[in-house]
Amino acid sequence: MKSFKNITILALLVLGMSACEKSFEDLQVNPNQPASAPPSLIFRGC
Repeated sequence: MKSFKNITILALLVLGMSACEKSFEDLQVNPNQPASAPPSLIFRGC
């Protein structure tokens, strides 16, 4: 019974780790922050 429990836990861990294939870097992209902007828009005079 103890070995069955260990095998079940190991199988669940392996399945759980294999499900994480998507890159998490894509989730951290802010769509409201531009990658680059022309200086005329950044340095506007008063």
